[in-house]
Amino acid sequence: MEANPSRIFPQGTAVSGIRADRATVWVRSTRRAPLVVRASAGPGCDEVVSSKARVRGGRDSTARIGLTGLTPGTWYRYRVETVGKRVEGSDWAWFRTAPAASSPFRMVFTADIGPRDKWHRFVVDQMTEEDADLLLFLGDWPYADVPPKALTGLDFRRKYRDHRAVPVFRRMLGARGLEAVWDDHEIKNDWDGLDTKDDAERVEAGMRAWHDYFVTADAPRGEIYRRLRWGDVEIFLLDTRSHRSANSARDNERKTMLGKQQLRWLLAGLQESKATFKLVCTSVPLDYGTTRKDQWPAFAHERDQLLGHIDSNGIQGVVFLTADQHWFAAHHLPGGHKQFQAGPVSQFLRTPGAGTPPAVRVQAEELNYAVVEYTPSPPRLTVIGMGTGGKELYLEVVVPGRGRLEVAPPHPWALWRTRGPHVFYGTGPLTAASAPAGIYTLGFSAASPDVPVPAEVTFDLVPGGAHRAVWATASRPAVWEAFDGGLEGWDVVDQGRSEPTSKWVVEDGALRETGNCHDVDGDALDLPKAGTMILRRGASLDRGTLTVRAAAYDLDGFGLVYHYRDAANYHRVAFHPERAFVRLVRVRDGVATSLAVRTGVELPRRWWTTFAIRRVGDQHEVYVSGERLLTATDPVAGGWGRALQLGHEGHPL
Repeated sequence: MEANPSRIFPQGTAVSGIRADRATVWVRSTRRAPLVVRASAGPGCDEVVSSKARVRGGRDSTARIGLTGLTPGTWYRYRVETVGKRVEGSDWAWFRTAPAASSPFRMVFTADIGPRDKWHRFVVDQMTEEDADLLLFLGDWPYADVPPKALTGLDFRRKYRDHRAVPVFRRMLGARGLEAVWDDHEIKNDWDGLDTKDDAERVEAGMRAWHDYFVTADAPRGEIYRRLRWGDVEIFLLDTRSHRSANSARDNERKTMLGKQQLRWLLAGLQESKATFKLVCTSVPLDYGTTRKDQWPAFAHERDQLLGHIDSNGIQGVVFLTADQHWFAAHHLPGGHKQFQAGPVSQFLRTPGAGTPPAVRVQAEELNYAVVEYTPSPPRLTVIGMGTGGKELYLEVVVPGRGRLEVAPPHPWALWRTRGPHVFYGTGPLTAASAPAGIYTLGFSAASPDVPVPAEVTFDLVPGGAHRAVWATASRPAVWEAFDGGLEGWDVVDQGRSEPTSKWVVEDGALRETGNCHDVDGDALDLPKAGTMILRRGASLDRGTLTVRAAAYDLDGFGLVYHYRDAANYHRVAFHPERAFVRLVRVRDGVATSLAVRTGVELPRRWWTTFAIRRVGDQHEVYVSGERLLTATDPVAGGWGRALQLGHEGHPL
C-alpha cells in the first residue's frame, strides 16, 4: 500500500517559473530519497519525467525539480514521487504551460493570507475552482509578524510549514501555476529600508525562508523581481520592499522604492516589450490607500518617473495590479492609467477612508480576489472583482489603445468630469498622455451657484490621436483671491485654547492650515465649536456667494464663516467628513443657534472640491460641488467679514 502523501509531502506541491516549454515544481519532503516528477497531458499521452532531484536540508528539506520538453498552452497533471524500492507519491496536481500569443486565457490575483482559519473557508476554495491558468499572489503570506512573531530562521520556516500544510492552501497551490512576490508581513509590518539596516538579522532570516518556499525563475541572482510572458501579456513582478528607502525619508530624487537597478530593469522592460498588455504587479498601491507612508504616495518622485516614462514613450497597454489595503478596489489614475487592487483572500478586512474621489470606481470591504481575462480578437482585458458567494464586485474592460487628452477650462473653479473609458475630473487644466481610447462625454458643473454651466460635449479619442477640450467664456467671481501675495489682507483669528497656536502657510498656490487650535467641547455635532480661521476684513455677504475650493485629508471638520463681527458673533457653516453632516449655525453674543442641519452626507475627502454659501436677502443656501444641501431663513445680518475655518487645507476663490 502506498504511504499517505500528506505524511511524506505535508506541504503539498506547487509549480512556478512556467514558460511555454518548461516549469519548476516545488516540494517539501520528509524523506531523504531522490525525487522525480511525472507529468502528462492526459490518458494515452506521453509522460514527461524529470531528472532526479534531492531535498536540501539547508532549505528546510525543500526541492525544486525542473520539467522540460513541455507543449505550449497545455494542461498537465503531475505528481512528485520518491525514487527507490518503495515509490511514494504526492497528491496529483495541475498546471498549464504558457499559451501562444493568439490564445485567450484567464488568471487570478490576490494577496493576504492570515493565520486564523475563520477566514479560510469563504473564498479560497471558490478561487481554487475558477477556470484560470495562473495565480498571481502579491504578498503577505504568511503573517510572520503575528504573535508568536518570527525572529529566527527556524521561526520563519515553522510559519511556512504550518500555512502550507492547511488543506485549503494545498488545494489552492495544486490547482494551477503560482507566481508570487513578498510584501511586508512576511518579515514585519511596514518593513522598509530602516529595518533592512537596523533589524538586519531578522530581515535576512525572513527573506531566506521565503526563498525556501517560493520559486523565482529567471529573476536576477538573489532577487525576486522578474518578468514572464503569458500569451500576449507580459507580467512584471516587482519587489517593493528589499531595496526601498525609509518610508519616512524626504521624498526626492534619492528616495526609492525599487532601487536603481530594479527601476532601470522595469523601465527598459516596459519599453522593449512587444506584448499587447503589460501587467505591473506592485504589492502596494500607487494611490488611494490609507497607509500612505508605506505606499507609493510617499515615493511620489519615483512613481511619477515611472508613469512619466510610460507616457513619454507612448507605451501601450500598461495595467497596474496591486494589493495590501485589505479591500477590493478599482482606480482610474489621473494620467489615464488603470489600477486594480485585490485581497485579502483570507485575512481581516479594513475600512476604506470615507469620501473617495471619482477616480475610485469601487471599494468593496469583502474577502476577495480578481479574475483577469484576456481575449485576443479584438485584444482586451476584462478585470472582474469576485467576493464571497461568487458575488461579482466590479467588472471593467480595458483596451490597449491610448491617446492624448487635454482639458483647458477658463478658470480653476470651472468643474468638469468625463464619462467613458476612463474618469478624468478636476477644477483646472489636465494633460493626460495615456488616456484610454474611446468615446468620452465631458460634462460640467457649477463651482458656484452663480456660474453658468456649459453644455456637455462628446468626442471620440482614437488610438494615437489627441483631443483638446477648450471653452473660452465664463463668468468670474466679483472678488477673486488666489493668495498670490500670501496672507496679505487677511487676519488670523484663534478662538480655541485646547491646542497650540495655529499656523497658516501658502504652498504652491494653496493655503494650508498646518497647526490647529480648537475647543474640543461641544455636543455630538460640535455646536458650538471654536477654532482657527483667516478673516478678510472689509468683506461682507449681505448678498452674493462665497465659494471656497478645498481639500480635506483627515477626520476633522472645517467651515465657512461669514457676517463675522467678533469671536462671539458670526454665521458658520460646518462640514464634517467623519461624522457626515453639514450644519448652518448663527452665533450671537456667544450663543449658538442651529438654523439647518443635514446628516448622513458623504462629504468629499482627499481631493479638491467646492463649498459655497449663497445669500439672497434673508435666504441662506449651502452648496457642495454645485449641489444645494441646506436652505435656511434668518433675518439676522450685519457684520463685516468673511472667513475660512479649516482643519485641512484650502484655496478660497
